[in-house]
Amino acid sequence: MSATVLPSLPVVGGCVTQHVIKSYQNDGHIRGRHLLDKHQARIVATPFTLPKVEDVDFLEAMSQRNTFFHNLCTSALEEGYHQAFCEIFNLVGEARKNFASEENRRKDAIPLEEDRVKATHLKEILIHIEKWKRQGRVDKMYDEQLALATYFDEHQDFFLADHFYLCAYNTSKQIRSDGGKKEAEANQNLGKVSERKKEYKNAIELYEKFYRLSKDKPWNTSDGILLSNVGCRYLLSAHVSFAEQLYPYSEMRKDVLDHLHTAHQLAKEGSITEEVGRIGYLIGNKYDFYGDQQSALQYHTEYYNFCKQTGDDIGLGKACQALAVANKRQGNYDQAIENLKQLLKVTSSSSDIEIRQQACSDIGIVYNLMGKYEQAANYFRQSYELSLNKLPQCKLKHSSCEYGISLAHGLLTGESESISFNNKKSIESLLFWKSERLQNFSSDHVTFTMFETLKNRQEEEQKLKERRKSRSLERNELQNDWMKEG
Repeated sequence: MSATVLPSLPVVGGCVTQHVIKSYQNDGHIRGRHLLDKHQARIVATPFTLPKVEDVDFLEAMSQRNTFFHNLCTSALEEGYHQAFCEIFNLVGEARKNFASEENRRKDAIPLEEDRVKATHLKEILIHIEKWKRQGRVDKMYDEQLALATYFDEHQDFFLADHFYLCAYNTSKQIRSDGGKKEAEANQNLGKVSERKKEYKNAIELYEKFYRLSKDKPWNTSDGILLSNVGCRYLLSAHVSFAEQLYPYSEMRKDVLDHLHTAHQLAKEGSITEEVGRIGYLIGNKYDFYGDQQSALQYHTEYYNFCKQTGDDIGLGKACQALAVANKRQGNYDQAIENLKQLLKVTSSSSDIEIRQQACSDIGIVYNLMGKYEQAANYFRQSYELSLNKLPQCKLKHSSCEYGISLAHGLLTGESESISFNNKKSIESLLFWKSERLQNFSSDHVTFTMFETLKNRQEEEQKLKERRKSRSLERNELQNDWMKEG
């Protein structure tokens, strides 16, 4: 007789082996045979049925056992969006690596797979993108990718933002229905990414494409600004930033000036007047630093005239200061002083005391170079008085030193001249000055004072001689009188 497999047998704890069944089926085991027959009859009377899934809620139980990210991925698969699933899975892996290596992330930042809001939003938009891709709507794909990039950019998740800006850029190349507008915008957005990373060379290339695609097109931003003007501004800004990045390297002098001149030309081409003046001022500063004062004066003069026309007092002050520096280095001291006095005039009504204090100090320095120590001391004194008005202590000490040095220069001028003359009059002047401890030294003043003093002394000596003579005469008369009386 063949063995019968039983589903359960309480007598043996629910685990019935073939050995036990055979022993129970043996004719000698009447009790075992009876138990088997009884159990078989119960199974036939109440057939065994599996519980339904709805009753157990199997899927809900599984979802509670798995992580949120696991459930997110499986839900994308269940809905039939395999590309969305793959991209979510890969992005989370890359984002995890970036999160571990990123030094400047926010303190409250959490990994993407643990952020339910962001991860859910990412999944929903990726499903939309896959839907549009199946329908061949690349323009809708671009909009969704750009929306995702903007979303992560606003939340400072730059890794994900950069990824979707790049996706939008690649998608924009497939759009032909708008004349290239979305491609221009994609170049702009990707240029911003490069500029944020300080990759200015790459940013310039992207902004050039943006400007070229939008040039002479009637495309406007949401604020009503021509897209070509926006492209021009971004491009010249990238050129200026790249020039500033190369500026510390002396061997890059030509590249620095080339980028600044390109930016200056772009500002003129786009009729961006304020940038024309500002970039011209920067070019002048660079020429001045590189030792070409003539070119520096040319660009600083242009900036000065521009600020004068527009009534920009702050820019006018900067232009005057820059012109003064260039003129001083070229040896045009009178012109430098005139520029600095113009700066004082412009800033006379300004509340910025530090600029006026510095201007007075600069005028004193120029007068000092010219050997006009009295005028230098006058402006250094003004600088010192201005530095008393709540300026940093270092400014006060610096201006007091300048004032003291200018006074010392004025004092030593006459002394050095007297020493160099090497004659009796000069030596007498030096000896008299040292003996009298005068505050100022001038050979003429000392000589005049010395002769005045000698004259006074001679007059006093003469008066003393006369008094002595008169007293001697009186004494002689008295002696004569005493002798006569005696």
